[in-house]
Amino acid sequence: MLFQADRSVIPARMLVRNDSIFFHNGEEYIPSKVIQLDSDSLHILLPAYQSVLKITISNNAELQGSWSPPGKPDSLTMLFSGRWHSDKNEKILPLDRQSYQVTFSAKTENQYPAIGLFTRSQGQAYGTFLTETGDYRFLEGERNGDSLWLSCFDGIHLFLFNAQFSNTDSLISGTFHSGKNWFEPWVGTLNNEPQLNHPDSITRFMAKEGTLLEFEVMDRQGIRRFFNAEDWIGKVSIIQVMGSWCPNCLDESRYLQELITKLDSKEVQLIPVAFERKGNVAEQVNAIEHFENLLGSGPITYIGGLASKTEASSVFNQLNNISSFPTTIFLDKKGVLRKIHTGFYGPGTGKYYERYKTSTEHFVRQLLSETEEKTW
Repeated sequence: MLFQADRSVIPARMLVRNDSIFFHNGEEYIPSKVIQLDSDSLHILLPAYQSVLKITISNNAELQGSWSPPGKPDSLTMLFSGRWHSDKNEKILPLDRQSYQVTFSAKTENQYPAIGLFTRSQGQAYGTFLTETGDYRFLEGERNGDSLWLSCFDGIHLFLFNAQFSNTDSLISGTFHSGKNWFEPWVGTLNNEPQLNHPDSITRFMAKEGTLLEFEVMDRQGIRRFFNAEDWIGKVSIIQVMGSWCPNCLDESRYLQELITKLDSKEVQLIPVAFERKGNVAEQVNAIEHFENLLGSGPITYIGGLASKTEASSVFNQLNNISSFPTTIFLDKKGVLRKIHTGFYGPGTGKYYERYKTSTEHFVRQLLSETEEKTW
């Protein structure tokens, strides 16, 4: 499938197997289902974000259709085309990746750092980018000589990264397209040890020593819920600032629930606080309940407000800022704030994800084992 953007054409991959339809990016296969079927058209739903593609099928098996990003205005609706074909190629996913120190929008006031991870096998290409607020998840595409492209369609995001390598592969430059209109350049340098600010160093607790975390949110009935010291004492608390519309938040939620199940302790609690794109409380509740259904059993999610970093920073006003969804706050059994983790490096980042899982489990186990009061 090829989506028509203002400055480029963005590829996406749809797979039909045994009457099931998946969209895939690298190792990720996203299930979908047909919700309307006529003689020459169908509507496909990607349940995770309630995203719908409307497709018309011609007699020669060509596809045409449209997709509107969930929660976005109709002006961002994108047209696409494609064709059914048989694909028996096996994916080969090497573990080794070349790493690059990357700068997006270099030499502008909006520049920001990233790490680029790329690998290829028999012309196939895979990779991702890590930034200081999270990662771009699973990307898939092709490399031909000194040219590379990687794309992703997950039902809420549509990304394309084009790149050009130097003769030695030591330098790389490219463009980033997101959705219909967004475009920015980027450059990178081969680096075996690329660096970003540590995710635990970006957001800080600004209250005076001895003060415990407090914040006010809303429950499903629209009743205000104030969290303070009484909620923290005797338990290790993990507060997750997130949104049901956020793929990285879904990845992190799955991991945190796996971690809590593994720990099997009544002394650890997870408190998700959602910031949603819909302004109506009923719509926010519906979105959160849908998100929870994707995860299965888990903790109650509270409503923080609209999907805005400014609003999230206002709710958690003892912190210097909330710069990313998700942001995760860890408190010890005395209620003392011990760590704030900005963003999430998920399963598409390989070793970074494995390191995060190992360090987080070790840290939470350490908090569970403590009996004396600690300070931050």
